[in-house]
Amino acid sequence: MTPGSPARAPAGADVALVTYRDVPTVPAEDEVLAAALRRRGLRVAHPIWDDSSVDWSAFRIAVVRSTWNYHRQRPAFLRWSQRAARQVDLWNRPEVLRWNTDKRYLRELGRAGVPVVPTLWSFRGRPIDLARSMDEHRWPVVVVKPAVSAAGDRTFRIPRAGARRGQRELERILATGTAIVQPFLAQVDRSGEHSLIFLDGRYSHTVRRVPLFRPRGPRPRERLAAASASMRSVAARALRACPNNLLYARVDVLRDDEGEWCVMEVELTEPSLFFVPYPKGAATLAHAIARRLRR
Repeated sequence: MTPGSPARAPAGADVALVTYRDVPTVPAEDEVLAAALRRRGLRVAHPIWDDSSVDWSAFRIAVVRSTWNYHRQRPAFLRWSQRAARQVDLWNRPEVLRWNTDKRYLRELGRAGVPVVPTLWSFRGRPIDLARSMDEHRWPVVVVKPAVSAAGDRTFRIPRAGARRGQRELERILATGTAIVQPFLAQVDRSGEHSLIFLDGRYSHTVRRVPLFRPRGPRPRERLAAASASMRSVAARALRACPNNLLYARVDVLRDDEGEWCVMEVELTEPSLFFVPYPKGAATLAHAIARRLRR
């Protein structure tokens, strides 16, 4: 394998930072975390989640990190998590991964009173009429995406004038699963989308995200940002409605059209935790992993 590429699982390694086979090199964020773990004297490997040659019992703990293709084969990913958890201490837990890898969890958050981005659900065999729905809800622009998705895959920004094209994209998504439709909130271009990171149950840091739909040109870097009391309150409410006992969590929030913070997503599976701009977070997570190893 080329230098920096994800390594096979060496026998007797302490920590597995689980990745996927299509990544050409170890992601920079995983490298930062691995370095923090090595400073604690722990041996680290980067095994591929669906590599059948990996012996998961060779590790003392496994942390799901850059498994960025799970959404294309979610059933296989969930089966792997169950198998791996019988051999190694796996974080986050398989039941958390199952709950979090389908965006229908947003319905549970809403029922728990958490302010979430308004969402319409379109199920296979029962497609909504996109143009009619946009008119009924007075949404001039919407975002259409699968309920099982990651990294903006098959995510479309659709203006009312493009509703016919949007309907076609919606029905393509429905050929393989559930689709969701949300208003595009104009505040994202003003105050931005923010990601609040929680490590071992405690707030760590916040990053202002680069918008998914942005003008062409060089991609700016995500930057650390201050989290207001109202922002942190909304994120904390969301986490209280999630499965508990989390090693890591990320809550993505943005302002609605009334200027109030609401939850866009809760990421408990393979989120970027932004350790490159905030390496102190990697040290915090390394401490939490080491503490679990001492149990």
